[in-house]
Amino acid sequence: MTVEGILQFLGLVAFEIVVAILFNAFSTMQKRKLPYLICAISPLAAMTMFHSRYIGNDSLNYYNLFLQTSRDTVQDLLINTRFEHGYLLLNWLIGRFTANPQWLYICIGTFMSIALIWWVYKYIPAPGLLCILLVEMLMVDGWISIARQTIAVGILLIAYKFLIQEKLIKFLILVLIATRFHNAAWIFLLAYPIVNWPQVSLLKSKGNLPSFELIVSAVAIVSYVSLSSILSNILDTFTVYSYYQNGEMMAGDARLASVLQFLVGMLMMFVPQFVEKDNVKELKKNDIIARSLYMLGVISLGIMFIAIKATVFTRLAGIFTIFRVSYYVYTTSKFKFNQNKLIMIVVSILVFGIYGLVITIMKTPDWQTTYPFQWFWSNN
Repeated sequence: MTVEGILQFLGLVAFEIVVAILFNAFSTMQKRKLPYLICAISPLAAMTMFHSRYIGNDSLNYYNLFLQTSRDTVQDLLINTRFEHGYLLLNWLIGRFTANPQWLYICIGTFMSIALIWWVYKYIPAPGLLCILLVEMLMVDGWISIARQTIAVGILLIAYKFLIQEKLIKFLILVLIATRFHNAAWIFLLAYPIVNWPQVSLLKSKGNLPSFELIVSAVAIVSYVSLSSILSNILDTFTVYSYYQNGEMMAGDARLASVLQFLVGMLMMFVPQFVEKDNVKELKKNDIIARSLYMLGVISLGIMFIAIKATVFTRLAGIFTIFRVSYYVYTTSKFKFNQNKLIMIVVSILVFGIYGLVITIMKTPDWQTTYPFQWFWSNN
């Protein structure tokens, strides 16, 4: 990692902090929320849209796929079993208007940015910390690299509206569309029965009923122990991912990444409860946004635990990342004591900033290739 890359990362974090302070985005926002989000998300959107094809682990592969797909016929797309047909069709449609693959990145980045701004505006009352964590947790790096999953996550952000409104048909339609861009989106179907439990919420369970956390933990442990047969069945069903079975996605360095992600996820899900236990407990019981984000975050933790043994499952966990991080930000913004809130914001920026910086310094290009960042006009 060069000094330039380190300065770019720190500069982007500093920009997000300054903008959040200027707009007072660490507190519940009303009138200036949309201008703030446009200002805060714009540089991240620009990176997603205008990055070089050499930025992002899979960007060059998607660049070359576009060149191939844009020349194919619709019949050729239908017989392609390596990639989801929705993503191939998007490439084909863009290819009808331009032969420049950069427009693929532009379209994906535009859609994700609009979906993200809409979702944060609607559901996150104090978005300042979230926009900072998008950089520090290297989430933007992921959106640059894994184009198909980026589209799927953008669609699932919209599906979240119908999830908490208990509008099953609209929810199912959007999840189905998301799966046509990345098969990992199928896992989001679990969200509906879990979040909208027909009787009493699992988080309000009393007496002999097992808690939601206990159920997820038990399923995760059993899955971890029985992983070989489970993984074999999954790869038999989704054969396009069979190349992961013996590749780097199952190897040691990738496993270290899974362990770190799991530990960071644990911090995000449970630290708020230690700081203001009673307040957070009430939020999870009576606030549908807090409760749903918490449940999605716990599902994510369960999958990340399994990913320690088979890192291919990080693709499934990635579907829930934005919701897990948003739970942390949402509960922090709802703290009753301003001193606790201030301490949490400062400590979060420092701790997760160090996390992102260490990975950027020590694991480039193994884990990410975003920094030092390059724009597309420097491809040559």
